[in-house]
Amino acid sequence: MNKDSSKACKPVRFVDLADIAANQETLEHKSFNDAFGLPGHLRMSVGRLAPGGSVEHHRHFTMEEVYYLMKGRAMVRVDDDEYEVEENTAIYFPPEPMRSVYNHTDEDCWWLFVGAPPDVKPQDQR
Repeated sequence: MNKDSSKACKPVRFVDLADIAANQETLEHKSFNDAFGLPGHLRMSVGRLAPGGSVEHHRHFTMEEVYYLMKGRAMVRVDDDEYEVEENTAIYFPPEPMRSVYNHTDEDCWWLFVGAPPDVKPQDQR
């Protein structure tokens, strides 16, 4: 379902999640950036984390992120602290803290990931 609206300066666009797919081992990750032709200032994706799957522990230097657990339960690690989260939980991450998610259950969990501005690592800043 791809639709364009020509009534506005910047057209409203619709995309079906099934139309945008990239698979990794245990995380089915679907990015909206390419589907919407976004230049990259806002990153948004949906991820299905299979049982036992994880998103690696990482950090961003300039990007803020919101992780929203749409369905299921999971563990969230922030630096060295772990939290169990349930469906309909949102987590805000400022730049810098290490973060990761792990599906410790026997059912899939579904995440919405949103981040901005684009991340700039210290060696990229001049």
